[in-house]
Amino acid sequence: MAVLRVMGRTLWYITLLAILAVVFAYNSVLLSLVATAFNSGAPIPLGFFLEGALVLVGLSPLGQAVAAWTAGFRPPTPAQRAHLTALLSDVRARTGYHRPITLHVMPTATVNACALGTRHVALTEGALSLPREEQEAILAHELGHLSGRHTVMTSSLSLMSTAGNWLGWLAGWIGLGIVLGNVISRRRGRRGQGGDGMALIAFGIALASVIMTLLVMAMWSVYSRQSEYDADAFAGRHGYRRELAAALRRISPTRFTGKSLTNMVWASHPATWRRLRRLEHPPTPPRLSAPPPPAPSAPRVRRF
Repeated sequence: MAVLRVMGRTLWYITLLAILAVVFAYNSVLLSLVATAFNSGAPIPLGFFLEGALVLVGLSPLGQAVAAWTAGFRPPTPAQRAHLTALLSDVRARTGYHRPITLHVMPTATVNACALGTRHVALTEGALSLPREEQEAILAHELGHLSGRHTVMTSSLSLMSTAGNWLGWLAGWIGLGIVLGNVISRRRGRRGQGGDGMALIAFGIALASVIMTLLVMAMWSVYSRQSEYDADAFAGRHGYRRELAAALRRISPTRFTGKSLTNMVWASHPATWRRLRRLEHPPTPPRLSAPPPPAPSAPRVRRF
């Protein structure tokens, strides 16, 4: 079973990297076509350079800070900072995670927490009202995301699909504008200026962008749910199993507790009961039974 689990996880990561490569190549080609349309002398690899630069800038410290501010992360007050610093110190001591971390607070009464990029962690004001042990468990869960580089993978996937989404919508509106222009021209008795072919190309790009967007969203959702299990396991391995389960029971979002097809495909988090089941009954590695001791041999009788 352990070998099958390792093989399944390896196959999963290979599939995910293949999807990332397809998304990167698609958006790079799309950017190359746009650059060529504006400047016929633009080199073909320009789109790959622009796509790579978009991801690197997004994952840079400045890009992560902008993303954190956009996500609603705010600097903590002096009292909140002192509390979060003491909380982080205790969690570091138990988990052994000592990479740099920037702490934030989200000004909302709901109980939640979030990790972003390579170092940003935020707790809501509602989470700060929980018992201290449960706050530590939630923070340990977020450190599990950073330790597993889950946030880097999801951020890269989101950044790579950004250019394709924007250009896809732009192509759709351009195609719609060309079609409407041709319809109006024909009603006035004028012949179209050969725009049907361009409209067809624009609609094709828009359709491909929609399909790619749905594929990226589905893959992101599947990876996000798996990363939640991994982060729960990280917190559980370091002694926060019971506290994290108690915090999950307090949160218990209703939209994550059903078994509908929508939740199975698009939900970013697993059903709460599934997470609780894994926390309360973690999978145990198979035991290797020791070989039985050799049976005592009968005494040999020497005969003369």
